[in-house]
Amino acid sequence: MIKRITRQAARPPIAELLDLIPRATLFPDEDRIPFDDLREALINDLAPSTPYEHALAENLFTLELETLRHRRLRDARLFAAFAEQAERELQHMDLAALETILVLNYRGNMAQALTDPDSMVRDTVRKAYATKGVSTTNIMAKAYESVALMIDGHERALVENESRRRRLLEDYERLKARRAKPIEDASAVSYS
Repeated sequence: MIKRITRQAARPPIAELLDLIPRATLFPDEDRIPFDDLREALINDLAPSTPYEHALAENLFTLELETLRHRRLRDARLFAAFAEQAERELQHMDLAALETILVLNYRGNMAQALTDPDSMVRDTVRKAYATKGVSTTNIMAKAYESVALMIDGHERALVENESRRRRLLEDYERLKARRAKPIEDASAVSYS
């Protein structure tokens, strides 16, 4: 006699099912702790209760991670172009005419000086550039122009990710709403 295993008895525990959901792989320049914290916060906010909801929640996190990466990569490329352009502008200036030790201290990394968190440093360097008719806005415009084609893929991915995120979140919310069951014998209570 062959013993049949019922479907209920053959089901693995939910934890084993959740282990089957692929997790996002980190890039070499990424630190696990912030991403784990972000993942935990997003998953907790979504509060999935079924394996399928967990899968959708994990997809939402992965999509958010992709969006963060595209922003980071786009911004890194743009910042590098800004640094290159700032250095090119500096090479056309007469350093002696700038008359500031601050500019000389930052020589070789003008983008750092132009974006320094210390407003006094930043303003001094910006003023030094401005005395030569160069504004940081113009430097940024030239930098953006020089990398526009390279960062276009990131820009398109950001737009597409937002659309995908909205669709996935709508699917997730519909799934959660469908599972919510109204209490049939409930009556409204008014506190006046």
